[in-house]
Amino acid sequence: MSANDANRGPFVGCRFLYVALVLLNLSFASGAELVTDHDTRLRVLSLVFPNARISDAAKPKDDQPFSVTDPLEHLVISLKSGFEHYYEVVGPVAKEEEEPASDITDLNKGFSDKRQVRMEVYRWKAPKGGEAVLVAVLDYLFMGANPARCCRAIGKVFLLSSAADRLLDSFDKMPYAFTTFTSVQFIDLDGSGAEKLLISADTSGAAYLGVKSALFDLAKRRLTLLVSLDTLVFYEAELEKVAIHTLTLDERQTIRSKGKRIFFVKETFAAKGKLFSKPLKSRVSFPIGYGLPLDWQ
Repeated sequence: MSANDANRGPFVGCRFLYVALVLLNLSFASGAELVTDHDTRLRVLSLVFPNARISDAAKPKDDQPFSVTDPLEHLVISLKSGFEHYYEVVGPVAKEEEEPASDITDLNKGFSDKRQVRMEVYRWKAPKGGEAVLVAVLDYLFMGANPARCCRAIGKVFLLSSAADRLLDSFDKMPYAFTTFTSVQFIDLDGSGAEKLLISADTSGAAYLGVKSALFDLAKRRLTLLVSLDTLVFYEAELEKVAIHTLTLDERQTIRSKGKRIFFVKETFAAKGKLFSKPLKSRVSFPIGYGLPLDWQ
């Protein structure tokens, strides 16, 4: 995104938007460790993309931070890239990849087989001496493709063995208009020491900026979905319907509920067409199981 685009706010058409939203700028201590070993990350990619040629790639030049403001110039949030590792993956196109790898402008062109991948890998330590596992979060698009639906990207979450030699579980149900993951957090929500995985995904399009989040349990070497909800809503296509709010995790209140409910501080900048001179703050909570079954599509 260029500086001019940033100055115009979030509504710059349906472009691939690289953003990172560390749960609305919160920072938590995490027992999960970021895997920096290059060989381990390559083994993960080899499992995810078998029979593909994998190489490191430079960070895109348009991957720049920018600020989002409401019509009254209040800062709603600052967005920036959170993934530091980029790869080029060239290999066979799977059946579920055919749409994003296609080119609607030239039906005879065939599918693009060149993926621009962003990925981070974490080592998650199970409580009480349990076996550690790897968690890989990645999103990608096909270079040179022009699918029927703009901003078409793919996002996936994988659970792998500690040695990165076996896939244990995966999750790939991304929200409509998904462009990229905006945050990855490991949070102890009940004070037990068993961290949960919280991921957020950008769903921005024309006249709308949104982030959807999902919470997973990693116990029993499975990705078990616990909650899904919107943590950022910014809509102003029609001023009489303008709505802007963010949700920021209230970790202390959540722990006090022993993980039965998840608490957030809600900051409302506009609602039902009304802009507030000073954003309104309130506390909201959601029970475990909220937003399920997940049907982001």
